[in-house]
Amino acid sequence: MIWSVIVPAVFFVLSLSMMNICDKRFKKKKEKNNTLKMLIFSACLTGGAMLLLSAIAISNMPNGKSGISPIAATLTCTAVLGSVLVKRYDAPKLARFLKGCAVCACVLFAAEVLLFNGKSFTKQALDQTVSSADITPGANAADNGDGSYTITGDSYLQLSNLPQETRVISVKLSTDKNSNPFDLTLGLTDGDFTINPVTVQHKYTRGQDCEIMMSFKPFGDIRKVNINILHSSLPVTVKDIRALSAAPYHFSLLRFTVLLAIAALLLAIKCFKLYEIGYDSKKRSHIIAVAVMTALCAMSAFMFRYPDAKARDYTGAEKFMDDPYAMTLDAFVKDLDYLDIQPDEKLLQMEDPYSIDDRNALGVSYQWDYAFYNGHYYTYFGVGPVIAFYYPYYKLTGKFPHMASANNFFAFFGILFMCLSMLALIKLLKIKKPNLVLLLSLLPASTAAMGFWNLANEIDRYTLPSVSGLCFLMLCLFTGMTAVTTEKKWLKPLLLVIGGSALAFSVSCRPTTAFGAAVLVPFFVGILLDKKQKLTFRLAQAASFVVPLIIGAALIMRYNSARFGSAFEFGTAYQLTVNNIKADRLDLTKFPAAIMHFFLQLPQFKNAFPFFASTTNPMENYGSYSYTAIGIGALVLPLVTIGLFFLPEAYGPKTKELTDRRRRQFLTICLVMPVVLAWLEFCLSGYITHYVFDLTPLLTFAAMIGIFRSCTAPASQKRRYILSGVSMALTMVFTLCIALNWFTGSLARHFPQLLEKAEDLMIFWR
Repeated sequence: MIWSVIVPAVFFVLSLSMMNICDKRFKKKKEKNNTLKMLIFSACLTGGAMLLLSAIAISNMPNGKSGISPIAATLTCTAVLGSVLVKRYDAPKLARFLKGCAVCACVLFAAEVLLFNGKSFTKQALDQTVSSADITPGANAADNGDGSYTITGDSYLQLSNLPQETRVISVKLSTDKNSNPFDLTLGLTDGDFTINPVTVQHKYTRGQDCEIMMSFKPFGDIRKVNINILHSSLPVTVKDIRALSAAPYHFSLLRFTVLLAIAALLLAIKCFKLYEIGYDSKKRSHIIAVAVMTALCAMSAFMFRYPDAKARDYTGAEKFMDDPYAMTLDAFVKDLDYLDIQPDEKLLQMEDPYSIDDRNALGVSYQWDYAFYNGHYYTYFGVGPVIAFYYPYYKLTGKFPHMASANNFFAFFGILFMCLSMLALIKLLKIKKPNLVLLLSLLPASTAAMGFWNLANEIDRYTLPSVSGLCFLMLCLFTGMTAVTTEKKWLKPLLLVIGGSALAFSVSCRPTTAFGAAVLVPFFVGILLDKKQKLTFRLAQAASFVVPLIIGAALIMRYNSARFGSAFEFGTAYQLTVNNIKADRLDLTKFPAAIMHFFLQLPQFKNAFPFFASTTNPMENYGSYSYTAIGIGALVLPLVTIGLFFLPEAYGPKTKELTDRRRRQFLTICLVMPVVLAWLEFCLSGYITHYVFDLTPLLTFAAMIGIFRSCTAPASQKRRYILSGVSMALTMVFTLCIALNWFTGSLARHFPQLLEKAEDLMIFWR
């Protein structure tokens, strides 16, 4: 409680000192005595409120002696006394801002004690350790003799003779750092369900030396409580089980600070009318703001850095079967056009090795999802990541990189080039002063919508081609768009060479991703038809882009021919996978299913935090087998949906101006190409999350144009402005929830306790 008195008193003294200093520099607007009275009143009122809240916590909540946070009290007093002090000087906007911050800080401070910790109010302060005599372990649960239990499989601990005022069970868990998240549920028998326990709480946790609180509301008498641990990949140790009458009180400084920062940001936008500021690419402050946001977006890739991504020693004898790109590099080093893997003799003798039923019937040992052709193993995955990252890494270090390192590398640069592409697009389409706040918000929202966070999180052999292909696509778009707009003639060919090379690399990573470069076609055609430039210069520009692309395509076709005897065969037809890929054909009857999966498929709603997960929703009327796995539709992303809702504004009235024609052509490609790609991919490959991210870049670009053109006058378009901002925030939150629910992802491994911490911050009512 002492902080409730000390902090306001200290800030009162500091405020007086600041007032005396400022009075010497600024013209006084009111009498000093009035300001002094207001400072005294505000300090006393703030201190009294803090003292009352602290007393409520101490007297009515378990562990309430932790009281209030001195840092939160400091921030609150800063806002309150600052709002009083600034009224003395001629700064009306700042005064409104600080007043709003003061109100928000006081409300959040009270909410932290009374609302967010409301579940801790109790008249009976029960905190009792459950005795071992009252714990009955189930199968796969062993008593360690020291009050702890080790769970080695799906099992439970049954608690009996609990005090009737028990409303919370506290469990301390510990497990190996490599454990995947598992299900922790609470089953209850009471006056309603007397025999079979009913599940009253369900949580996901990694069990990394954490304490989990699970609340329940019994009907009548408590009979027994089961603590169930399900789907754990490694042994889990359960210790210190406690029965409490309410969850322990905890003033969350993190939650208070985050909410106050969000409130302050929104107040700053309103009070200083930041929503009226249009982005000026020549203004230094705008350049710095966008550069900082671009850097933050790019560095967000490191949130997904895999903690154990260490380089691997290489002598030539290793078989990195978990990494087809490492095996391809191994073949390069050994000057082989096939992988150095000896196939099973049974596989060599099979008439149709691509039939999974025949392989299983004969008991054939084979490498899953590798390509098999003419007695040798190959990889059908694009060679781009090997050339761009694996091979240079090996030459520099003498070691083979971890796949996660490659994924993180391409995610970082892909996000960087994406931000640069969006800025280049603004200039290319001559979008007049797009709203600065929306632009700064759009960059991280697009990082989420285009799939970079998902691809950085779900690291495996299938996502690396997507994230690397996206990286090179964004580099191609950035350099291509910049080449069209730059006035430096010497720079145009250089940028086009880089763009053409990047597109070739994108094709070598994942050909379907490279289709996004089609949006450059109208502008490149415009270069060729621009009669203001000499024909030789126009042809030189075309050659600068096309020649590297042709060279890259020729090398890819030569590589394909050397392996499979066909320039256009990447090896997908020879996959040893779930079905015979040769059975996949283009089929117009699958068009509705493709639209449903790629655009409309909803996430799975779960009863435990983070509540959203990618889902499998196969249909039964495809007419033939189609591979379908977990994923979400592109239109589930709020940014894409809201942005496309503004399409009429994006297209605008039809005029004869060249810029308008180019914008309309660009938008048409952004809308048509994803539909075509969805159908092609569903027919030839099927459906899974990372396939959707071949579509989202173009859809996000279209959404961006719609939002900017619909919010040209935010003062009179408040609903559109707010709706656009909310859609961006929801897209980021939704994407992170999906990432959190991918329990084996790099985000969960990088931050082992993030799942529990995030739930404690957000789900405060239970």
